[in-house]
Amino acid sequence: MKTLSVQQPWATFIAQGWKTIEVRSWKTDYRGPLLIAASKGSNLPASMTHIEEEGEMIPMPRGVALCVVDLLNIRPLLRADMKAANLEPEDYQPGLWAWLVGKPRMVEAVPIKGRLSLYETSESLIKELNHA
Repeated sequence: MKTLSVQQPWATFIAQGWKTIEVRSWKTDYRGPLLIAASKGSNLPASMTHIEEEGEMIPMPRGVALCVVDLLNIRPLLRADMKAANLEPEDYQPGLWAWLVGKPRMVEAVPIKGRLSLYETSESLIKELNHA
């Protein structure tokens, strides 16, 4: 399965459906299921392992498969995209790409070695979690 490594907290924001646009400096022709792997590296302190949302503690694991999303489209980033990308308006830069993602499905948090660009992960490692 096509895989994209994303740093925390952005990976968790995508998995929770709070971030529907991932911003990248490059694009791909690929569209379809995309595994989001939470990178080991992060700008966050190592001690920050959870985020609180409406009184619930949501884990922000690193170095694992986190969810599968549908990569719906890629287009030039617009200033109006910054809220959906969970970025500040002043973070806008022309020339970046908006990766529109949707329908996040949590997966078992198996270790994944992050890489640059899109890369393949064996589908046998990916087990979607059922939400009852």
